[in-house]
This record gives sequence, C-alpha cells and structure tokens, in this order.
Amino acid sequence: MTTLTSFDIVVATRLHGILLPPQAERLVLAICYYRKSAEIKARAGQADYGLDLEDFIYDELLHHFRALANNGPKGLVKIKHKQNDWRADLDKQYQEISDLF
Repeated sequence: MTTLTSFDIVVATRLHGILLPPQAERLVLAICYYRKSAEIKARAGQADYGLDLEDFIYDELLHHFRALANNGPKGLVKIKHKQNDWRADLDKQYQEISDLF
C-alpha cells in the first residue's frame, strides 16, 4: 500500500491490483482478462477505465489513460462513496452472521 501511494495512476491486470489502489486513494486503469475485473470497475462507476485484454490497442489505452488523468479526481470521489456503501453492506452481513451465534 505504501508503494501505491507513490503513484497517481496504476495500470493493473490482476484483481488485487484493481481493488487496492482506490483504498490508497489512487486511480486505476484496468486491463481486464477476467470478467470479474470488468464488473468491479463497472460497479465502482469506472467502466470506462477498464479495457479488455484480448482486444485493446495502444491508442485506446493511451486515450483512456489520459481521460482518467483528466477526470480522475471526480472518479475518486465516486469510488469513495461506493466504498462506503460496500463497507456498510459488509458490516451488515457480518452483524447478521454474528447474530446467528
């Protein structure tokens, strides 16, 4: 996580490389080779910043990278709101499980 904070934008292919940078308040351009990576970007309102590994081209990568750099701070605000919602949902699930015992 310390290393992530030294970057403004992370270009990642692995799932944790896509999940962790927003926790460090960093932007992510995802090169997705699994459907779940693209779904995570979409759920975070960041579908425009997820490219399919099989068919993206360099110019497309560059275009999305620049767009992310220009629109990034707004995207981080969205992601933070989504993360808060997800944390609340997770806390609720943990409480429901705890209540069973």
